[in-house]
Amino acid sequence: MFELQTYNVNGLTCAPKHQPILHFGYQIYMTSVLLLIPLCIMIVLYGSVIHALRVDMKTD
Repeated sequence: MFELQTYNVNGLTCAPKHQPILHFGYQIYMTSVLLLIPLCIMIVLYGSVIHALRVDMKTD
């Protein structure tokens, strides 16, 4: 995904070797996989726990 490129005389830097639109798409993909999907899973699971606790409190 990245390649080493030289700059100035003796410097190295990492630069994407794909087109900018592909790099942007990859960033969107990684953001959704690493942040949005786990966030949705945690919201659903914590919501079910809160719902179960609320139902249990009403029955007591």
